[in-house]
Amino acid sequence: MHVERFIFDIEVLLLARYQDIAVVEVPVNWHEVAGSKMSIVRDSIQMALDLLAVRLNYMLGNWIIAECKD
Repeated sequence: MHVERFIFDIEVLLLARYQDIAVVEVPVNWHEVAGSKMSIVRDSIQMALDLLAVRLNYMLGNWIIAECKD
């Protein structure tokens, strides 16, 4: 794992896909918390840049996906 911000779950899903690990959706109860520190514009741009970094680094071989050991 290389990404630690909001987009880390995308990297987890990408790694699971390459390792043929089954992924399922599970419903959760969500409770909105007042006082969020998230900025829609700033954090959306950062997420887009992180997504681009994840895709490019794996595609160019800068980050290697290790073989899954059973």
